[in-house]
Amino acid sequence: MPGPVFAYNATHLIVFLGVGLFVSWLVSVAERHPAALYLIFIALVFVAGHMFIALVVFAQPLLGAAGVWQIALGSLAAAAAMAWYVWRSHPILRHDLRDFPLGEVPGDR
Repeated sequence: MPGPVFAYNATHLIVFLGVGLFVSWLVSVAERHPAALYLIFIALVFVAGHMFIALVVFAQPLLGAAGVWQIALGSLAAAAAMAWYVWRSHPILRHDLRDFPLGEVPGDR
């Protein structure tokens, strides 16, 4: 039964590529407009929290007790790896985050 496995993986590949492109676009917006960093951060935390809650509520019967925590830890590891990659590949964003705390814009000083 390789068909369902390939379909499952292809779906995840397409979704993660879409999310990755969207987050890359958000990073480019944050590099141009440092004041947007706080809004982007809050939006990403909001979405991640709701995704985890939806997983707990809707997938709990399918996964069992340990399944939710395994997925949560895997998601946390993936998010940390993606954050590290964005941090390393966007020096302008690194500079802005070091010099201007979230919510502060360069003209406010």
